[in-house]
Amino acid sequence: MSSKPKLPNGIYRLRCIKCAKKHAKASGDAYFSVECQLIDHPGYKVWETIMLAGKGVTLGKLKLVGWGFAAGYEPDAPDFLDKEVSAHLGYEEWQGEDWLKVKAFATKTGGYVVPAELLGDAPPQDPQHKNPDRPAGRPRTKPSPDEDPDLTPF
Repeated sequence: MSSKPKLPNGIYRLRCIKCAKKHAKASGDAYFSVECQLIDHPGYKVWETIMLAGKGVTLGKLKLVGWGFAAGYEPDAPDFLDKEVSAHLGYEEWQGEDWLKVKAFATKTGGYVVPAELLGDAPPQDPQHKNPDRPAGRPRTKPSPDEDPDLTPF
């Protein structure tokens, strides 16, 4: 990686060329290992880890939304292939070399530019992830006393 000139820190378009679901050796937590090319800069790649469980799951959920998946949707590895995103990139040193990385803490979106339809500025493009049989609103956790006479309030 060090033989190529460094790109300035900034927002770049990425295309996923490889994705695999793996498990961490120490904890067994699931994660996606995603390999991307920079669309406008041939020869530059970014490798990204998206945690699906464990300590990194909160950031992992932000990254999934940044990839354009609806909040709560659990994608499979093939769902990433050829998908394009915009991300904040910068260099980090690893084993004595500088590598392009998604700057996960650059924004509140895990380093990605979240699609407008997932921010509420535009209608969702992919309604297949919504369940039309489920009523809108917050789910109830207990029945109403009107529905169950044994649940009379004090």
